[in-house]
Amino acid sequence: MTYFIEIPATFLFFAPTKELRAFTFWLQMSLMLTIMATGNYNFFNALYITLCLSLMDDTWLEGRQSKRESMIWDRLKRSFNRLVFVVITVATAFYFLKFDKAGQGWPSFVVNFDKTEFEHFVRTSGEASIGAGMVFLGIEATLAVWDSLRVPRSKVRKVFYLATTTLYVGVALVMFGISSPRYLMGMNCRTDPVPKPILQLSSKLDHLELTHSYGLFRRMTGVGGRPEVVIEGSTVSPNGPWEEFHFPYKPGNLSERPEIILPHQPRLDWQMWFAALGSFHHNPWFLSLVHRLAKGEPAVYNLLKKDSNIRFAQRPPKYVRALLYHYHFSDLNSSDWWWREQKEEYLPVTDVASLEEFLVKSGMLGSGGKYVKDESANKVLEDWLLRVRDLLGRLPHHLIVQTVFLAVIPIVLSLGINMRRW
Repeated sequence: MTYFIEIPATFLFFAPTKELRAFTFWLQMSLMLTIMATGNYNFFNALYITLCLSLMDDTWLEGRQSKRESMIWDRLKRSFNRLVFVVITVATAFYFLKFDKAGQGWPSFVVNFDKTEFEHFVRTSGEASIGAGMVFLGIEATLAVWDSLRVPRSKVRKVFYLATTTLYVGVALVMFGISSPRYLMGMNCRTDPVPKPILQLSSKLDHLELTHSYGLFRRMTGVGGRPEVVIEGSTVSPNGPWEEFHFPYKPGNLSERPEIILPHQPRLDWQMWFAALGSFHHNPWFLSLVHRLAKGEPAVYNLLKKDSNIRFAQRPPKYVRALLYHYHFSDLNSSDWWWREQKEEYLPVTDVASLEEFLVKSGMLGSGGKYVKDESANKVLEDWLLRVRDLLGRLPHHLIVQTVFLAVIPIVLSLGINMRRW
C-alpha cells in the first residue's frame, strides 16, 4: 500500500478533477497519520500535510455542494476518474505483485524492476509531471479567475475577490515555476522542460531562499540497528570508571521509553543521530560539544536530560570519550525498551587540553580559549532570545511546541472559513 501511495498516487496531485485530488489527499493523510503514530519525524509530517491542503476544495470546509454541472460533463468526468483509477491500479499490480501461474494462493508483493529501470522511470515521470503540472495549474488558474467574475456579488466584493484571486494565482504560478528546477534536479532530471525565462528568474531569486528541496532519506538507515553515539566522562583517570551523558530525547538509557515529541525537532539530539552516521572528522561541532561538556558550561548542560547529569554539572569530567552503538527494540518479554551492541570507538579518550588544541587549529576556538563569535549578529535580538530560552527552558520543550501547534490549527481554520464566507 505504501508503494501505491508514494509512487502512482502522487501523480494525482496534478489531476484535473477534484475527485481524484480528494482521493490522493486522503491517501496521503492516512500515510502521514500512520507515520506520526509510529515514529518521530519532527515537523516533516505536519509540513507535508500543509502542502497537501492545497488539494482540498473549499466545499470540504463549508459543508456545501459544488455547483451543478451538465450531465455530459459529469459523465465524462466520472469516466475519466474511473479510467485513471484503473490505470494506476493495474500499473501498481504489474510492478509490485507477483501472481502464481497456477492461479492458486494470494499474490506476493515483489519489486518487478531493477535500479536502472526505476531511475529511468523517475527521470521520465519527473519531466512529464512538470508539463502536466503546468497545463493543469493553468487550467485551474483560469477557472479560478473566471469563477471570481461570474459569481453574483456586489461590485465591492467582486473587485475584492478578483484582486485576491489574481494575487493567489500569480503567487502560485511564480512559486511553481521557480521550484521546478530544484524539483527536477532533486531527481537527477534535466531542466529542459522548464522555459529559460523561468530558469533565469529562479536563479535570480535563489538568494531569497523561497524554495528548498527537502525530504526523508532516499535510502533507509538503521536497518541493522539504530546507530547512536554515547558520550561518556570520567572524573578519575583515562581508564575510567565511565559514566554516560544522557540526552532528553535520543536513545541512551536502555530502560527509557521513547517520547512522542512531534512536531518538535530537538536540534542537538537530532544532530547526534546524524553524527552517528559518519565520524567526528566530518562533524566538527561534535568536538565543540564534547569540549563544552568537559568545561562544564551550564548552557550546554541545560540541553541534556534534566536531573541525570547533576554529578558532571557540579564536577566536570577530566576525560571524555564516545562509543558507537547500534540500538534495537527489545522483545515483549524484556523489562527494557532497548538492547544495544557496541560497534566501535567513535571518539578516543581525550581531555580538555587536547580538545582545545584541535579547536584552536580548526579556527573554532580563539587563542584565549573562547569561541569565535559572529560580530555581525544582532546583540539585542541575541539577548532577547537567550531570555526567552531561559524562561521556556523550565518546561519540556516538546510540550511547548505541541501546545502552540494545537492552539494555532483551529485559529487558522476558523479564519479561513470566515474569510471565505465574507
